Amino acid sequence: MPKLSIIVPTYMCPVETGAMLATLDTVSAPYELILVDDNSNTETLEMLRNYVAAHPEAQLFENEINRGFAVNCNAGAKRATGDVLLFLNNDLVLKPGWFEPMWQAVQSAEDVGIVGNVQFGVRTGLIDHAGMFFHLDGVPRQARKGCSRAPAEDVTQWRCVSAACIMVRRSVFNEVGGFDEGYRNGCEDADLCVRLTLAGYRHLVCNRSVIQHHVSVSPGRHKHNDANLQRFIGLWSEQTKQWGAEEWAPEFWKIYQRKPWKIPPSLWPKLVVGLLKDG
Repeated sequence: MPKLSIIVPTYMCPVETGAMLATLDTVSAPYELILVDDNSNTETLEMLRNYVAAHPEAQLFENEINRGFAVNCNAGAKRATGDVLLFLNNDLVLKPGWFEPMWQAVQSAEDVGIVGNVQFGVRTGLIDHAGMFFHLDGVPRQARKGCSRAPAEDVTQWRCVSAACIMVRRSVFNEVGGFDEGYRNGCEDADLCVRLTLAGYRHLVCNRSVIQHHVSVSPGRHKHNDANLQRFIGLWSEQTKQWGAEEWAPEFWKIYQRKPWKIPPSLWPKLVVGLLKDG
C-alpha cells in the first residue's frame, strides 16, 4: 500500500480549521499530516499546537511571514514522505465515503495526474466545484457551478481541477516542480493542471466523492486575483484558448440550461455553433 501524506496550508479561521481537522477520521488509510501555518494569529496557532500535541501523526510548521498557498503547499510536499499527496484547504467539511473513490482513482493508471472531487458550498448547498473547463478567453471556469446534483457518471475527466481537495502521486507532482510560486492564492491549481496535461497526464474528478467547502473564508483570499490572472493568461492563454474552443460550449450550457436568460446575448451565436459541433 502506498503511504499517504496530507498537507494542509492554514491561515486564520480557527473554527473552520478545527472543524475540518475533526473530520479527518473519514480518511480510511494510514497517513502523516503536515500543517503549514502562514503566520496566523495567536488563537489559531494555539489551536493548531494543541491539535498536534494530541495527534502523533501530525506536524506543524509555522511561517514567520505570510507567504501564500503555493509556497506553503510546496513546503509541505518537500517534507512529505508519502507516495501520494493529499492537499486539503482548511475550510472543508469532509463527509463519510469521500476518501475511497479518490484513493482508488489516483492509483488506477500511470497517466493519472490530479484527482479531485465534487464540492458543495456550505452556504448555498449547491455545487461549487465538479471540475473546471476553459472558456473561450482561455480562463478556467468552475464546471456545473450552481447545480444541485453531482454528475451521474462515477468519474469525469477534465483538463483542470481545483486544488481545494486534490490527490496526486508525489512523483508526478515533483516531475513538474510542484506549484508555481509566482502565484499568490489563486490560479496555482490551473497552472499546475496545464503543465501536467502538457506532460501527458489526465485529471479526474470522482463524482461519488462529495464534500462541503466554506469557499474563500481566509482573510485576503482574493487580494491578488488580478495579478494571478494576468500571469496565467500571459503564460498559457495561447494553449488554453484552443482547449476552450473545444470544451466550453457543452459545459457552459450545463450551467445555464435552466436559466438561459442569464446568457449574454453576444455569446448565443458562438454557443449554438459550439453545441452543434459537439453533437
